[in-house]
Amino acid sequence: MTPEEIALAGDIVRRLGHPPDRAARFADQVGVRDPVPPVGVEIVRLVGLVDDLGALELVGRPVGERHRADGVRASHYRAVRSMLTGAIDDVLGPEFGPAEATAWDRATALVTEILQSP
Repeated sequence: MTPEEIALAGDIVRRLGHPPDRAARFADQVGVRDPVPPVGVEIVRLVGLVDDLGALELVGRPVGERHRADGVRASHYRAVRSMLTGAIDDVLGPEFGPAEATAWDRATALVTEILQSP
């Protein structure tokens, strides 16, 4: 990822949390009401760490181990990435342009690669 993509991905995560009504709409779309964070919520949280690969690996590897134990497979990550992109596009609207979409795709690809690595 380029430094610009890293910055854009982090900015997307921040924008999803503010203002509160935006955060609530995103939460509704990705099903945050479950007491155990859904895979999508964990991916969003981990995208916020792409600017620090050491921290991303430190936090992401145990999450990936738990996902594997729960039966999460590569196809699940692909589906979740697609769902997240659609939800972000719906919530951010014109703030989620082509550059943001590319940065998001690359960031979630990196996160899911770490989650799937043994």
